[in-house]
Amino acid sequence: MARTKREYRARTEAKSTPAKMKPYLAEKNQGQSKFAISLGEGVRITEKDKLVTRNANRSRKKAARQEGRRLINGLTDEF
Repeated sequence: MARTKREYRARTEAKSTPAKMKPYLAEKNQGQSKFAISLGEGVRITEKDKLVTRNANRSRKKAARQEGRRLINGLTDEF
């Protein structure tokens, strides 16, 4: 059975949630911006800039995971 526009709209609105900004920065990187600073209106961002930003965010996430593992391993080694 085909959905009406109203049913479809109600379903998509119920499923959608606002995006969340998750703080992936490690303790040593706290206070730094997770995302690259935008260049402003009318300035084009190249694919290389996007790649650099993506890699920087990825390495920060990795640092946060490693820091968490270090904390967990440090807590378990004490007992």
